[in-house]
Amino acid sequence: MLSTTKKYSLFTELKAGIVVFIIALPICLGITGQGVPAYSGILAAMIGGIFVTLLSGSKLTVTGPAAGLTATVVAGIATLGKFEYFLAALCLAGVIQMAFAGLKVGSIAHYFPSSVIKGFLSATGLILIFKQLPHIIGDDKDAEGDLSFFQSNGENTFSEIYRMFDYMDTGSMIIGLVSVILMFGLLHPSMQRMRRTVYVPISLLVVVVAVLLNVGIEKYFPQWLITPTHKLSVPVFEGFDSLFHFPDFSMILHQDLWLLALVIAVMTSMEGLLSLEAIDKLDPDKNISPPNRELFAQGLGNTLCGLIGGIPITTVVLRSSSKINAGGRTKGSTILHAVILLAVLLFIPNILSMIPMSALAAILLYVGYKLVSIGVIRTMYKAGWSQFLPYVVTIVVMMTTGIFPGIVAGLLVAIFYILKNNLKMPYKISSAPIEGRIYTLITLAEDVTFLNRNSFQEALYKLPEGSKVIIDGSFNKNIDPDILEIIQAFVHKKDVRKIDVELINL
Repeated sequence: MLSTTKKYSLFTELKAGIVVFIIALPICLGITGQGVPAYSGILAAMIGGIFVTLLSGSKLTVTGPAAGLTATVVAGIATLGKFEYFLAALCLAGVIQMAFAGLKVGSIAHYFPSSVIKGFLSATGLILIFKQLPHIIGDDKDAEGDLSFFQSNGENTFSEIYRMFDYMDTGSMIIGLVSVILMFGLLHPSMQRMRRTVYVPISLLVVVVAVLLNVGIEKYFPQWLITPTHKLSVPVFEGFDSLFHFPDFSMILHQDLWLLALVIAVMTSMEGLLSLEAIDKLDPDKNISPPNRELFAQGLGNTLCGLIGGIPITTVVLRSSSKINAGGRTKGSTILHAVILLAVLLFIPNILSMIPMSALAAILLYVGYKLVSIGVIRTMYKAGWSQFLPYVVTIVVMMTTGIFPGIVAGLLVAIFYILKNNLKMPYKISSAPIEGRIYTLITLAEDVTFLNRNSFQEALYKLPEGSKVIIDGSFNKNIDPDILEIIQAFVHKKDVRKIDVELINL
């Protein structure tokens, strides 16, 4: 019985690795171009999937090139002038990240509000859904893997959807719709028993069906022939000279190179830490990953990427959540997806180039759907505006501008509610006349901050002359020195107004 469980576990990790490979394939290839060599995304996925995974303290995260960093890569190459200078900046960025880890900067991950993290996950899912809709019907003007709101072709996410039927490709649409039906149908909870008898990951099954459909369309309906522009574009391996590129450190003293290195370090660190927190929330076993260890691993990974010709890497939610949904629970499936990526691109690129983009879009669409949980939206709404508004703001701003503006906007709203709650009276005042004298009890709450200074001071000096005042700190755990000064001043001046003051546990 023990051996059977072990085999099933290994088989599940194998299936999960294949699923992550299929998700990573179009993204790793789609974020190259515009000065970035064809294999840079694959090399980055290799380093992230193997080296970073081995060093990481998390079993579930998948590290690799992130679509959100594409604009930074393109802008960085344009600023420095060539890709080799960019690689030097990437090496330095990795060193800066490792320094961040040494300074325990990764601990800030624990201070991201839950509402913002959940908004980040939902926004990622919605962006992916909206970005895949045009690809499903054959509108492939926007490169797969480009998740930015404003596109290089002059469109934005919503205008692309509005005009997508103008660029519809019939063959791609047929395959895309069939792929969507297969993905959502076979992965529906009601099909769970059947899935246990299927030894092929559903994502792989969808790809195989899509390729066979494409062959059938080409033979029987040539008018709907899918052209190479609507298939996965795969580079042909032409030797190791085309695979590796090396950094040029001749601009090491140039401020633009250091500025770019700092930008990459901050962006990859923030996205990585936020994604790490998000994946921990998706973890069925509720493990807590060490953020500084993750930061160090990613820093070393980025330095290695810079040394051999990769692009920046960070923890990526899409691949990590896909691994969890596929049943992956160990580092083995993450390492496996990286090995498969390099192997198939080197040895069978012609087979990969037969895959219709619309089929891959259907798979990514399902991944986005899994990230956008109706249950989470309902829960956040019921939690009140202090949770729901940061959640919504994070989603809206992230979808229309980008990850970092969205996270900052969500954090600002969350901080607003924190300050608002702190401004509420952190004390309770109750008064009663006893034998002709007013007795007042002031009970301090658990936390009393400097933000309450004005209201607390006014409350003390509004007490009637000749009264008896008891200030009870039995429930208080943290009191700001400014509040203590106000109490001390009040005690010092009590004789002027003939007020008796009694302090309890303070």
